[in-house]
Order: sequence, then C-alpha cells, then structure tokens
Amino acid sequence: MRAITPPNVAAGLAALWLLAMACFTYVVVDPLKYSVIAALRRKGSVLGRSEVIALVLNQLSIDMLVVLFVAGLLVCAVILVEWRTAGLSEAIMSAGLAQWIIFLAALFWFGHAYLVPGHLLMGDFGNHIALVALRLRALREGFDPYWNNFQFLGQPVPEFYSPTTFWPITLIGLAVHNPTLATKIFLLLVHIGSGFAAYALAREYGLRRGSAWFSGLIYAGSFAHLHLILYRGTVPNALSIAILPLAFLFLHQCLTRDRPGLGATFGLAVMSASLLMNYAPFGVAAGLFMVIYVAGMLLSETARWQRLPQLVGAAVAAVALSAWVLMPAMLASRENAAIALDHVLYLGLPSAEVLNHLFVWRAWRTNYGHDSSAYLGVIAVALAGFGLWRSVQWARIKMPSGQRRLAWLMVLLGLISLVLHGDFLRGIIFTLLFLAILAGIGAEAVLARFAAYRSAPALLAGLLLLDLGPTAVQPLARTDLSQIDAAGAYLAQPAQVGRTLEGTVDNGRFEATTGGGADLLQLYPAEFVVGGYLQLAGPAQNFAELAAELVGDDLRSRKELSSEALGLLCQLRVRRVVAVNRASMGLPSDIPAREDGPLGRVIAPACPYDVVFSASTAAVGHQAFDAHAVLETASARMHLDLASGVADCLLVSDPIQVAVNGRAHADARPVVGRFVVSRYQVTPDRVHVALVSDRPGFVRLPQGWYRQQVVSVNGNPRQTFPDVMGLIVVPVAAGSSVIEVSPGVTPGQAVGRALSLATALALAAVFVVAHRGSHVA
Repeated sequence: MRAITPPNVAAGLAALWLLAMACFTYVVVDPLKYSVIAALRRKGSVLGRSEVIALVLNQLSIDMLVVLFVAGLLVCAVILVEWRTAGLSEAIMSAGLAQWIIFLAALFWFGHAYLVPGHLLMGDFGNHIALVALRLRALREGFDPYWNNFQFLGQPVPEFYSPTTFWPITLIGLAVHNPTLATKIFLLLVHIGSGFAAYALAREYGLRRGSAWFSGLIYAGSFAHLHLILYRGTVPNALSIAILPLAFLFLHQCLTRDRPGLGATFGLAVMSASLLMNYAPFGVAAGLFMVIYVAGMLLSETARWQRLPQLVGAAVAAVALSAWVLMPAMLASRENAAIALDHVLYLGLPSAEVLNHLFVWRAWRTNYGHDSSAYLGVIAVALAGFGLWRSVQWARIKMPSGQRRLAWLMVLLGLISLVLHGDFLRGIIFTLLFLAILAGIGAEAVLARFAAYRSAPALLAGLLLLDLGPTAVQPLARTDLSQIDAAGAYLAQPAQVGRTLEGTVDNGRFEATTGGGADLLQLYPAEFVVGGYLQLAGPAQNFAELAAELVGDDLRSRKELSSEALGLLCQLRVRRVVAVNRASMGLPSDIPAREDGPLGRVIAPACPYDVVFSASTAAVGHQAFDAHAVLETASARMHLDLASGVADCLLVSDPIQVAVNGRAHADARPVVGRFVVSRYQVTPDRVHVALVSDRPGFVRLPQGWYRQQVVSVNGNPRQTFPDVMGLIVVPVAAGSSVIEVSPGVTPGQAVGRALSLATALALAAVFVVAHRGSHVA
C-alpha cells in the first residue's frame, strides 16, 4: 500500500482526467464537427450562437454525455485532492513515479489530436504520407523506394529527404498496415519525446525537476509546436523538434563537464548528423545556433577553449555521417526548382503580423508563411519574462552565475531566431526551445517566490493548461472521404491503364491540380500527371504542368478540350480527367462527360497510341525554354499522326546519329510503316514496353528522361537521349523490341553512401577501442 500516497493518487487522477478530455475530443468534438460543417455549407455563412447550441444539443448522444460526466467528475476529484493534500503539487516537484505519470499524461494530451480518426490533409501531409505509402509498397513488392513513375511523368524520389523520419514511419506502417495511421503514431511518439528531451536539457542546464517539468511541457505543449506539424503538415520537422534539445544537451556536456568523455562527443556527432539527415536546411541552421552558443559559452568563460578540437571533430564526423544524404542533395539536378542561395538563410526583422501570431491565438487563424510562426502561449511568455527578470536581479536573489549566463544566452539566441529567416528554416522551433528553457528558469523563480504556498506548482500548471490546453483540441482529420478513397482504389486497379489528370471543383468551376504535392487520391498506386516533389523533376514536368493548365483553361472557358490540350494529353498518355468535389467525385454538370464508376463524371480523351515512333530525328538547337513555344514547335514540325502515334520526326536539341541494325539513321527521310505496341506496363520503378516495327527508328516514351536511368532493349543496354520535351527517346532496330527502363544510381549517391559507411565504421572502431581501453584501465 506504499504506492497509495497523495502524490501518486493526485497524479493518477490528473492523468485519468487528461485521458478523459482526450476522449472528449474523440467522442464529442470530432463527430460534432461534421454536423457543424454541413450546416455551414447549407447556410453559406457563419452560424449564430443559438444555432450552434441547438445543433449541438440535437446531436448529443448517451456516450457523449457519459464522457462529459466522467471528465467533470475527475476534474472535481483532482481539485479536491489538491485542496486536501497538495498531492498534485508534490507530484510535479517530486523525483518519483508520480511526476512521470502526470508528465506523460500531459504530453499525451498536447499531442492527442494526431490520433483523431480519419485522413490528415492539411499542409504537406498528403505529400508526406504518399512518401510513406510508396516506401511501404516498395518493401512489400520489391520496388525501388527512390523512384516513382506515378507522379510528374516519372521521377527520382529524393533519397536525401528525411530518411530518419520516413523510414521509421514505414517500419511502423508494416505493423499497422496503414500509412496514415503509421504517420499519426510516429508524430505522437516524437511529440511526447520532444517534451522529455526538453526536460533533459533543462536538467542538464541545472534547473530543478519541477522547473524542468514546466520547460518540457511548454516545449511540447505550445500551439506553435502543434500548428507546425498538424496544420502545416511538416512531418520531418516533428523529429527535428525532438532531436534539437538533445543536440544542445550533448554540446553543453562537451563544453562544461570536467571530463565529458567520448560518449558526449559521440552523442553530439550523432545528434548533429541526425538533424542534417532529417531536414538539411534546419540542420544547417541548428549548426549556426550551436556555433553562437559555443561562442557565448567561451566568451563568458563558462566553457574552456581547449574543448574546441573536440567540437570540431564532432562536427566533421556529423557531416561525414550524413554524407549519404548531403552529397546527393548538393549534386542533384535542380533545373526546374532551384533554390536561390539568398533564400536559404537571410536576416530580417519580424513583421507585426508574425509577432501577432506569436502572442495572440485565434482558433481559425494559422500562419502559412515559411517560418510558420504561431501562438507560443501567454503563460509561457510570462514565465520567460520572469526568467529574464531573475537574471537581471541575480545579485539580490543569489542566482547561480552559470544560470544567469544561460538565461542571457537564451535571450540572445531567441532574438536571433526571430530575425533569422529562410524558406525552409522553420525558425519557430528555435524560438520555442529557447523560450521553453527561459520559461523553466522563470518557473523556478516563481516557485521559489511562492514556496510558502504548497499548491503553487499545481496552480501554475493549471494556468498553463488553461492557456495551452484548449489549443490542443484540433480535430483536423477527416472520415467523410470514403468516396475519394473508393476512387483511389478504383484507379489503382490493373485495368485502369494510363495517367489521370485531376482537379478540384471550386464554386462549380473545374480547377486543374498543378505544382508539387500529393492529395488523397495519390496515396493509391496509380499514374498521375502531376504531384510529388518538384526538386528532382526533369524538364518534362513543365509539360505535365502545361497539360493541367490547358485543361483547366479549356474546361472553364469552353467546357470542352481544345485540339492543343487533347494532343498534349495523348502524348503524355493521359486517359482520364477527374475532379474531386469536396468529399465526392465528379466533374461539374455543365461539362460534357461520362460516368465512370467511383470516379463520377470524367472526360476520357480518345488516345489510341501509347508511344510516339519516328524513323528520324530533327535538331532544333538550343533555345530559351518555354513550354508553350516548345509545344507549338513540336506540333508544327513533328506532324504526329493521332491515330497511330507515328511522326515525321522527333525533335531534339542536337543532331543524333545512332546505329541500329548496322545502319546509321540521322535526320533521314521519314518512312511510315508498320508500328504496333503490344504492351505498355508501368510499375512504381519500371517501364516495360513491347513493340514491333518493320523498320529501325526512334521510340519516344511518355516518361521523363534522367541521366541515371538504365535502359535496355531486348536485354542489351541502350543509350537514350531526351527530346525537346524532356521525354525519353530510345533507338530501336527493325523487328520486335522489348524496352525496359529502370532507375540507376547517381555519382552523388554512390560517393555519399561510401563516405557515410566509412565514417560509421571508423566511429564504431574508435568507440570499441576506447571502451575496451577504459575497461583495461
């Protein structure tokens, strides 16, 4: 019975209350949102207070009332136990199990919104969950996980994009058989882990357990944290948030401990490498902040200059360990999505709008700027203010000099995080970490000031929950999209050959989908015209975008496809145009279309050919690239026969002379003969084409050309080249030809993998030798 103590009882009751409140989100708030949304759509304007109340009362069920009753009963019990015994305050400040129970329950509450049933579609979620789905299929079916023929006419999938995030999610997905659920579980785990990491860092900085408890809670519980992941859908940043405190923890150990040992250096190298591998732009910025931190510690004489070689060694090891991610990223082709260097990191004062987002919360308002600033929490900011005040009054209140310097260093780093910007930086993470540590210092000052009041910790925790607790109620996932799920599964059937061009219906008008990203349909293994990541897409993606633009313009203005749009769709092997209309499928009723099962009303272009064949090529020379101009030139000079797919010539940038069947063909006189494609099969990483031609020539596949691709004809390697549209052109001999296109490895990938492997083996050897040496000593 020793476990039945006031702290344990209070912690258990508080944990049960937080779990009951999470059930309130799942059982009450989430189901009610669909009724409110439906009412809003019917009315077309904001509902009045009385209308909302009436709607909620009409939808209440027995299970909802039970959850409300249990939650109310538990909160009363928590208040009563705290009033009688101050058990909750003792649990918060203690070193025992009770503190961890309430801490874990509070962290779960702040991340429970991830587990709301349904699809996550906000921000980049569609793109990121599609990457998980691709990896799951790759592991189960033996595909290359770093190639995707189902988006942007086929393209490499960035091997260097957050492998430390997407592979763990994929492994979870193997167990739960659902990429969305796997992503949710991962996000919840790292959200909770971020709180423990911030707690550990605060303890390393010398804060007491209760104060560190508040630091961890603020870091994980701030709406700025949840907003960045749940609203913006920046899944990789979730792990970066959890790793960042650990990197600073090992850095602090290397700087301040008398004998930090090899473990601290290894920890710093691994955490720094993890930040770089997980999200390189953020990892580079984290390195800059750590350099500033080191400079501050050295200049304030808190650390020793003799530690610099140790830190440099850790930095070099971190870069080398992450080479398999960084090398391909630096050497990859970025012809169509280049990032200006002055946009990676730049200085600028925060705008009034950014500051407003940091300090004022609105349930309906989020910031979609690159820095993703959002509500930090009034109580958290107030505690940080107390921490700053304590550092100013250090002489009078006998604040340890190390903690005072730490407070000022946190202020400096926090201010820098507000003026340092970048297109992919997510600077709010740095702001939040430094604020959380400073708030922990402030919580220590407040608790020391009110030490005579035994319930002060519980009251402070209550204020924090009143401020940030409601912001954790974010039922953004959706379960009302079964029709779109059915459409995706229908498109993934083997019988549905060819690409799909999709769009949305906005106020009765068709809007074609353009640009990068993936939606719910693209979680299914079917070919789409656009979608995915633009960073590695070749020039052919411009014509995928152009096709979407032409179709969108045609269906809005003339309600049917023009000959230009139809011709391009056929060249790209597009077999259907579909539309997502909120939670249903189908093109608007004023557009002539036909019914196609779960897809609703669709347009099916009449395209009788899969590839384009010509006996010759024609050089057009190098010119400024413009997709419209290139398409017009190609239409004028190719003279493509829409019935057979045979053209007078294929247009290339330079004259081509390729020997096939022992003869050289270069810009020869075109001769139209027999040309038949018997099979065109596309898998996520392979293209298989079987054809027969009565004469040698050139076959243009509707797939993007990439230098690293491996192409064979009848089992023999064959050199290929791109046409003016960036599509693959394959020389073939007369007779039967079987073309296979598969992904290859770039030089950057090969070098990066070798360097990372060599570094990992060297570090492991050093660690083993050092470990054995310590045992011998």
